[in-house]
Amino acid sequence: MVKKKKETMPDMFGDDIDPIESALGRKEELEEKKSKKTVSKGISEKHSSSYSTRRKEEKIKVGYYISELRQERLEAAWLRARLDGLPVKSKSAMVEIALDIMFADLEKGEDSEIRKRFA
Repeated sequence: MVKKKKETMPDMFGDDIDPIESALGRKEELEEKKSKKTVSKGISEKHSSSYSTRRKEEKIKVGYYISELRQERLEAAWLRARLDGLPVKSKSAMVEIALDIMFADLEKGEDSEIRKRFA
């Protein structure tokens, strides 16, 4: 009697399974990206170094109220980034980058887009 080779199931808790990548069948692309550890094209060189530094910083939990529309847009942007293959691990990472861009804009003084919106 010939025994069938037992198929191994992925360890749901041990393997780093990404549900979006799994659904799209892009496991090979994900593995390649992980091995290259590339920085997102959407992050400028100016922000990429601070992004990699930030990932190593200790994180604290903060809570701010935002409109439901902005929360939905953040969720949609995060999903779109994931589907487009950007290496965005969390919405928190997206918010941190947005804050860095805001801080840089505020340093422009009177030419700041953010200052103009508050005026």
